[in-house]
Amino acid sequence: LSLETDLLMGCIALEPDRHREGIRSRELGYWMGEPYWGQGRVTEAAAALLDYGFSELDLEIVSVCTSPANKRSQRVIEKLGFTPANVCEQVTKYLAEYQRS
Repeated sequence: LSLETDLLMGCIALEPDRHREGIRSRELGYWMGEPYWGQGRVTEAAAALLDYGFSELDLEIVSVCTSPANKRSQRVIEKLGFTPANVCEQVTKYLAEYQRS
């Protein structure tokens, strides 16, 4: 929530990993409202959530998917230290998957 407007700015979560079984893994998901883009908020929140995931949840791996057209999200993912893993087709959209372990 924005302290100034009391409106939802975005959301972020470590969701169950739908692609991996048998290891402690999660998928990072986030959304940020357009008025808040480019302010580093997603990067900051995601870094804190990843630290929590690896230290407190004892995760082995976290993945994140984004559209190849979403350059802002790709930049966030890069800043967080993820590396490209593969490209998969899902519901007629191509998604790039990145992993950080």
